[in-house]
Amino acid sequence: MASDPNDPDPAFEYPSFERSQPPVDPFAPIDYPPTYPSVPPPYPPPGYPSSAFPPPYQPQYGTGPYDPYQVGRPQGTNGQAIGALVAATVGIPLCFCVIPSIVAIVLGIVAMNETRRTGQEGHSMALAAVIIAGITIAFTVVFYVWAALIPDTTTSQLGG
Repeated sequence: MASDPNDPDPAFEYPSFERSQPPVDPFAPIDYPPTYPSVPPPYPPPGYPSSAFPPPYQPQYGTGPYDPYQVGRPQGTNGQAIGALVAATVGIPLCFCVIPSIVAIVLGIVAMNETRRTGQEGHSMALAAVIIAGITIAFTVVFYVWAALIPDTTTSQLGG
């Protein structure tokens, strides 16, 4: 069956055995041309930049890209927050000695600022320490004022 050479969609015809080439031996040795280089060319080729890496990304509008080597948030709970809570807890039974409560307030405020700045855990613990120490100091002040206003009844009965 012969097809028209001007036909835009010719039918596919398999080549005859006489026109086909012999099969390729996959195990035959490869003959390289005599000009094949035995040493690879230098990298990078002449005329190219010497660095193999692209230049670093430069942000356009002042926002930096994601930095995988950026310092992460510190692990664990802030030590000053723990110390503030311990000092506030110790200040409860020692409410007549206001020093542990004052230390708890100072440590708590410093710890709240540090946890807000670094993102470390312990902000609520420091806040609780400041609240507990403030209540303890307020209770102590009220107790001392109450004790000063009540008349001393023991001396009037003895001296009578």
